Amino acid sequence: RNATIYHTLRSVFLRVLPVGDRFMFYFAANASGQVSADVFTLQERYRERHITNDDFSVDHFYLLLEESQLRRVNWIVRNHGRAPGAHLSGPAHGPIFPDSVDEQERLERELPLVGSGYFLNSDFRPIGYYYTVMFWDDLTRNGRSEIFRWLLHVELWWILPFIVIPLLVVLGLRVITDRAGKRSDIHFAILFIVFSTGFSTMVLQIALLFSFQSVFGFVYEIVGLIVAIFMLGLALGALFTNRYLMARANINTLAGTQLLIVILSIIIAVLLPAAAAVQFPSIVFVLFSALTFTAGLINGIGFPLSTACYMKLNGHAEKSAGIVYSVELSGACIGAALASVVVVPILGIIASCIFAGVINGTAFATILISRRS
Repeated sequence: RNATIYHTLRSVFLRVLPVGDRFMFYFAANASGQVSADVFTLQERYRERHITNDDFSVDHFYLLLEESQLRRVNWIVRNHGRAPGAHLSGPAHGPIFPDSVDEQERLERELPLVGSGYFLNSDFRPIGYYYTVMFWDDLTRNGRSEIFRWLLHVELWWILPFIVIPLLVVLGLRVITDRAGKRSDIHFAILFIVFSTGFSTMVLQIALLFSFQSVFGFVYEIVGLIVAIFMLGLALGALFTNRYLMARANINTLAGTQLLIVILSIIIAVLLPAAAAVQFPSIVFVLFSALTFTAGLINGIGFPLSTACYMKLNGHAEKSAGIVYSVELSGACIGAALASVVVVPILGIIASCIFAGVINGTAFATILISRRS
């Protein structure tokens, strides 16, 4: 995490000075002479500005800038992240007597390039957030956990099982169904649509929340409003379906909602990077609200359709509603966990939108396979 903070700052500022031991401080500037590690220079600046503080004095500079500690910290954060696979292990042990900070800065130009995928934090790939989660896990867990380190191996192609397994299941059920005269394949296809709808809309919502945080710099005080907008779309979608759509138990209409989510995923993936460059916050907020509302609206339309289609096969209203609701909630829970902890910080926000679109495209394919002529 400390190396990621350093390398990210270094990609923007000409000079970055990490300082500290138990607590890390980073000083960054573009103009020469602004950042200094010289105790006497800093003491003189402190006195010239007539600063008075009960918790800090000129003598504290000796603690912050203790020479051996300063050299060791700088060597670690400047060198870590440059070797292949550095994100999978801790930093290497530095030399017993590291060079001075000035010499390290001079030699840094000759070091290998930083692994940008895992050591440069960005608005749309917040890998530093993931290392913070690992850090808090280490602090709060009894014993060493390897799950977060294992997840750092994740690659975009890991999405393939989410495509292949449902397709193989529905194909297998289709063969069995044709022999036994049952409708197991269409049962599975409908429930997978329910799962994918809850999964994908939650993944998209997490992507929008992360993007909102990146663009505006805050999210906690407004997250309630964002969720309320999503719930409004959810309610209006369900209201529209129940009031105006007469043939709700229509598998073709249900399949169409999956294509809508695929289209929405593509739109969000395209618009989010563009939104970061917009200079008018009100316009960006309206855009985020519209995308959030649309995700909720499609989800709200899909739930009554799924329930009606499943009830047509099952024949029991209470049982059908309970099964559909629990499957959708399971999808939403898994989607929120995967998106917020793994997909967004490691693969990026755009990858999470692609993930959502692919899952719903797969759900659409299961319907095509299971549908009878």
